[in-house]
Amino acid sequence: MQKKSLFAPFLRAHRWIWQAKPHERHLKISQRISRVTLYVAQEVFKGNLRQSALGLSYITLLSLVPLLAVSFSVLKAFGSGQVIEPFLATLLEPLGRSAPELTARISGFVSNIKVGVLGMLGIALLFYTVIS
Repeated sequence: MQKKSLFAPFLRAHRWIWQAKPHERHLKISQRISRVTLYVAQEVFKGNLRQSALGLSYITLLSLVPLLAVSFSVLKAFGSGQVIEPFLATLLEPLGRSAPELTARISGFVSNIKVGVLGMLGIALLFYTVIS
């Protein structure tokens, strides 16, 4: 009679989560959910969850200005640059009293960008920043 290891179910689960490549969609989704759950649990136990959240919000805020710069410059090229400001105001409306000030500040940053000065390299880097 073979003696079953106490860790055998954990080893099977570990292999399934990290090494298996399921072909069925529902198995892929459950595998992805398991991976995310394990990653978040590891970050909580290490105490790095706050740092990861801060990094994510920092990267998001840093990528917002280049995205707006590209969209404003494209809209300005087609002559409809004022269309995005009301959209930006409604997007930032949940921020409360600081939303109009933030909208004006972001619009100021974006309107200060001179596309002619940027050149092709600058525009390419701006698009790379938006995409990545």
